Amino acid sequence: MNLRHIWMINYFKFISLITAIFIFFGINGASAEKLHIAVASNFAMPMKTITERFMQQTGITVTTSHASTGTLYAQITHGAPFDILLAADLARPEKLIQQNLADASSLHTYAKGKLVLWSQMKTGDCLEIFKTTPSGRIALANPEIAPYGAAARQVLEKLGLWEIRSSSMIMGNNIAQTFQFVETGNAPFGFVAKSLFISKADPEKGCTWDIPLDYYNPIAQGSVILKRTKNHDAAQQFVAFLMSDETQNYLKTTGY
Repeated sequence: MNLRHIWMINYFKFISLITAIFIFFGINGASAEKLHIAVASNFAMPMKTITERFMQQTGITVTTSHASTGTLYAQITHGAPFDILLAADLARPEKLIQQNLADASSLHTYAKGKLVLWSQMKTGDCLEIFKTTPSGRIALANPEIAPYGAAARQVLEKLGLWEIRSSSMIMGNNIAQTFQFVETGNAPFGFVAKSLFISKADPEKGCTWDIPLDYYNPIAQGSVILKRTKNHDAAQQFVAFLMSDETQNYLKTTGY
């Protein structure tokens, strides 16, 4: 084998090595992208499907933390390392923008929540039974920290029952805990997110009242990218995926 052949072999080995290095770092660079998203409790179930689809399409890793919107807001203002907030209202994302903690251009209404009155223990006309049953616990999310709780209070006020039934109320820290109160029988009635009812309840058991939308202020749920994120491009990709026709059409099937 002459020197020219040896040189050519070594040259191609070198090119192959450089190519492998670029591929390796390219793949690992993409997989190293990670997002930590703060998610309102009511959105936990659809978020699971959305993140799975997003990760499959992009290779970007997503982890989530679920709590009431008020709790997540407090965590963010105290430095929690989230990249995105998916709130159950618009007020908290807008406050974060005002506090210079979030990017104003990233604010979107990604979903509109709906509220239902649900009982696993009663059958028949759910609203009529609820109005004519003077005793028994009523589960709702805490109106001070959870938008679905604020909506439940508005419904009770419209029915003239907020003051009358206040002593029998049991309040969850978030809408997921409120759902559990009804699911486990700790409360015969509860005001829960329609999305949770669709995803977790047995529709053949008990009764529901699909509350008219004019009984409470719209539950417009806002998303916003936090300024502290170190993964802004990945965060923008996620928000674009969340707002895509594919995802929005999926959300319509889940109670939003």
